Amino acid sequence: MGGLARAALLLAASGGVIHLLYVEIIRPRAEAAIEAARIAGISAPREWTVILKDWEQEICLVLLVFCAIQIVMRMWSLASEQYLFGVDVFAGVFKEGEETGGETVPPAETLDAIEATASGRLPVAPSGSPTCP
Repeated sequence: MGGLARAALLLAASGGVIHLLYVEIIRPRAEAAIEAARIAGISAPREWTVILKDWEQEICLVLLVFCAIQIVMRMWSLASEQYLFGVDVFAGVFKEGEETGGETVPPAETLDAIEATASGRLPVAPSGSPTCP
């Protein structure tokens, strides 16, 4: 199944499940709590069902479930392919002075001299005395 079709099906399924949860549980309990508060003459209680009763929260929960499932599915596919075991993390990292296809990586003293010249100060030789650039 294509990625777009699978995502659309997953979004529809998560929307259906969350909407069913809202129709059967959240909205009836919220309406009962609000009605009981109205009869008692107090403000609406601060319960989860009252907070979550609106359609904005329903959309947010649908998207939360959809994105969470997408993330888990992608993590599962990466873990099953063991992609990270085949990646060379240290590709292109060489030791000082090691040959790299015709070029050599400069040793630390040369790098210090380049940095010193760029900053406008005289480079210092390994013995501690300044050298001419």
